[in-house]
Amino acid sequence: MRVKAIGIAPYAGLKRLMEELAKEDPEMDLVVEQGDLEEGVDIARRAEKEGYELVISRGGTASLIREAVSIPVAEIPVSGYDMLRVLTLLKDYRGEVAIVGFPNITRGAAVICDLLNLSVHTVTVRKPSEVEEQLESRRRQGIQVVVGDVVTVKAAEKLGMHGLLITSGREAVLDAFEEGKRVYRLFSRLRREASLYRNILDRDRRGIVVFGGKERILFRNPAAARFPLSAPAVERAIQELVEESLRRGQTESRLLPLEESGVQIAAVPLDDRSGETRVAIHLEKCRFAVSPEKWGCVEIRHTRSEPKETAFHRFVGKSGALREAIQSAQKYSEWDVPVWISGEEGTGKEMFALAIHQASPRGDQPFIAVDSGCLKPEEWNELIADAVAGSVRRGTLYLKNAEQIPAKVQKRLGALIADEGDGPRWLISTAVDLGKEVRRGAFDRKLYQLLGRAHLPLPPLRERKEDMDDLIPLFIAEGNSKYGKSIVGMESELIEELKRLTWPGNIEELKRAVEAMVLKSDGHYIGRRETADILERLKQEASRPVGRELDWTGTLEEMEIQIIQRVLVEEGMNQTRAAQRLGINRSTLWRKLQNVHRETPPGNKR
Repeated sequence: MRVKAIGIAPYAGLKRLMEELAKEDPEMDLVVEQGDLEEGVDIARRAEKEGYELVISRGGTASLIREAVSIPVAEIPVSGYDMLRVLTLLKDYRGEVAIVGFPNITRGAAVICDLLNLSVHTVTVRKPSEVEEQLESRRRQGIQVVVGDVVTVKAAEKLGMHGLLITSGREAVLDAFEEGKRVYRLFSRLRREASLYRNILDRDRRGIVVFGGKERILFRNPAAARFPLSAPAVERAIQELVEESLRRGQTESRLLPLEESGVQIAAVPLDDRSGETRVAIHLEKCRFAVSPEKWGCVEIRHTRSEPKETAFHRFVGKSGALREAIQSAQKYSEWDVPVWISGEEGTGKEMFALAIHQASPRGDQPFIAVDSGCLKPEEWNELIADAVAGSVRRGTLYLKNAEQIPAKVQKRLGALIADEGDGPRWLISTAVDLGKEVRRGAFDRKLYQLLGRAHLPLPPLRERKEDMDDLIPLFIAEGNSKYGKSIVGMESELIEELKRLTWPGNIEELKRAVEAMVLKSDGHYIGRRETADILERLKQEASRPVGRELDWTGTLEEMEIQIIQRVLVEEGMNQTRAAQRLGINRSTLWRKLQNVHRETPPGNKR
């Protein structure tokens, strides 16, 4: 295959030599034109548009062309032979001589002058515009003869000096031909590879955007046009991820819920050894998040990986039951296996799930919490599909209230977990006796057996009452911050009475009760006298069976309070999700909660 090349000769003699030698090269289809510096650049640009695949030129002209075109440029070197020829002509010259040119000329010339013990001034220029100024300076010093490239010779003649052109010999031109063919073969291979990679990127369903620095876009594939890159939330997320990725030197990702979809965004720092800071952004749609309403069923948290010693610091208490649960959870965090977390309402199942995730190797990936009783059958299909092949597979999927997973989905989920393929980390929690559900046919036995391999039962508060001594001050501090109080503690008699209760709502119920007491107290300590009505309601609540039903003996307003409290607990005190389940907007729920605080404090019923 012959190379279609354009030769650009700065002087006429080089043009003739290149044409003569090209006739002897069976691999070179060479057309030669004469042009120096900017004139040569114009020729090269035109040739590139006409389909030429290689440029061969010399000196400063070759350097300028290389910056102006995207096809390879082979430079005819100024060889030692070329330099020797012109300096030999001057060996008997008794006047002073200067060599003025670009580094490709002056570096070799200085060495040869030293070897031949020639007294020649060597001046290096970086830009063509510097040549005339340097020659004028040398002319004032009495130098009449200068040696250099075409630009030097032309400037010398303009100033009335003698210019000797360093011409290229046959060996230099032949070397350039061989170098040109080698560079062309390498360039062609790289171009084929680039075409392949470009084709892959163009067909990739993910949006891919490459940033130079934090904001300048260097590349984007067609799929990127399907993502709302100009949306404020996406722009902000991309900027934050780029900065974090560059700071930490590793991939950073985020699962971003939008109005009509979810987008997994990953920032990948690129090391291309160019010295330029570059980051690739991968954007991938989350198929299971297809409507704004569903975000009430799916909560996404962006976490940071933590050592297991610190990931569980959020759990307050020193009871043996709590310590045993934490030790088991820490072990489970090391294994990428499904974990079943069981416990009554309010025992902290989601907190344990989040801690297991953060302490695991997936801690830097999203933590996706799904309310199993909230998804429709078709949404389960989308969720499972995304767990198999979508962006969710890299993170942790936490299915709470797993006893409410539809029967058909349970079987598919069991098969998916048993496969142990490349999927998400599965964490599942239940608030009921799952064994009973299996025996009555309401839960898949195979899935139950799979989950039983790593079971984390959480103790209820009534089995770890000594932890209340640590929990109550913590909840008082939260209440102080929320209501602007300055309470420093609770009377010991009142604490002992609280410990005698059974706490069917567990830690969440204790938290709401302490918050109600903070709201009602005006002194520095929460006392028995001013919170007697709250304590009485707590006793009535504690007298009902664990796993309470609603008290139908109260007024409509009191039952509404019970429902609000129950839904808030089930939604982890998330008011947005609770409002969605209750079918009211968040502002309405907020007003009702204010009435609860004023009339019947949280955690208490008539």
